[in-house]
Amino acid sequence: CSNTTSHVVKLDLHDDCGRTYYSALGGEMSSSLVGLQHLKHLDLSCNNFSSASIPNFIGSLKSLEYLNLSCAVFGGRIPPQLGNLSKLVYLDLNSDCWGSPYSESLSWLSRLSSLKYLDMSFTNLSSAVDWIHAVSSLPLLEIVHLKGSDLRNTIGSLIHSNLTTLQVLDIQWNSFHSAIFPNWFWHITTLTYLDLSASGFHGPIPYEMGNMTSLEQVYIVFNNITGLIPPNL
Repeated sequence: CSNTTSHVVKLDLHDDCGRTYYSALGGEMSSSLVGLQHLKHLDLSCNNFSSASIPNFIGSLKSLEYLNLSCAVFGGRIPPQLGNLSKLVYLDLNSDCWGSPYSESLSWLSRLSSLKYLDMSFTNLSSAVDWIHAVSSLPLLEIVHLKGSDLRNTIGSLIHSNLTTLQVLDIQWNSFHSAIFPNWFWHITTLTYLDLSASGFHGPIPYEMGNMTSLEQVYIVFNNITGLIPPNL
């Protein structure tokens, strides 16, 4: 609770992801949570909601800055109402446990203008053809994890991008099956970490990688990479 107003500002009910789910929270999430309109921090990670859908009403918690639903065994459609959380800085929907929530479009994501951290690894984004445009519209974004999300489309270049602070881009274990160049991410000069492993890329390593002078770690293993290593690396 806040020391000044006594409003509930943080609700941390996460479980230990290293244990079994016998002691985890489950069942139906009560809509009475909406009464906590001053809530800034909600952590339900590593619980077991038995593949139930993420409740739409979470999008009504307008003060949320931190939302962690990772490994909580949610399923069903990710509610686009999450796009109403305009103050959200941290969003973790990583589903690397059980359950497989999905989103047919990420247009709602583009409304999270304060977002710095995004993890939607192992969610099903196979139909979200707009994912690049949604991600690239977020001006404060620093970290993106979309590992194993069945992403299938990529584009050669972006006409407009707000990505001026992105440091981590993790899109490994996806299904692009396209040339590694041209691709939209080679122009992002702020990247320190780039993981493209096992994502169906083919062709030579682009000369443009050598211009990404902030890079500290880059992973392109388990793709069909051919040709010479660019000398400017």
